Amino acid sequence: MGLVRTALIFGVGYALGRPEGQAKVVELAKRPEVAQARHRAATTVSRSLKRGRKQVAVGTDTADGSAVTTGRGGWRDRRLPSFPRRGTVPAATSAGTTPTGSASTQPEVPPVPSTQPLPSTRPTN
Repeated sequence: MGLVRTALIFGVGYALGRPEGQAKVVELAKRPEVAQARHRAATTVSRSLKRGRKQVAVGTDTADGSAVTTGRGGWRDRRLPSFPRRGTVPAATSAGTTPTGSASTQPEVPPVPSTQPLPSTRPTN
């Protein structure tokens, strides 16, 4: 059945791409059944849109159906969560405590002693 459907879609596309097929579509669009079906579709869409707006209005406690409200259930005056930026290091606090203020469980590491500079690799004359 999938092959028949694919062949039918390609055939309709081919027919509509030709001038004779386009003229036939224009001719068919002028028929009263098509105008009636178009009107029914527009009415159905309009009715569904009104029903959807009414449901949104009821769900968000608004009169006009807008999603942003000041009443219960709205988004206004709500703060977004804030997260620390990636790659930033928190400021150091006093020695022996972590940035959160609790005692560190890791032993204190002494600073690395300075080393002598490496000799130059350039040849001397």
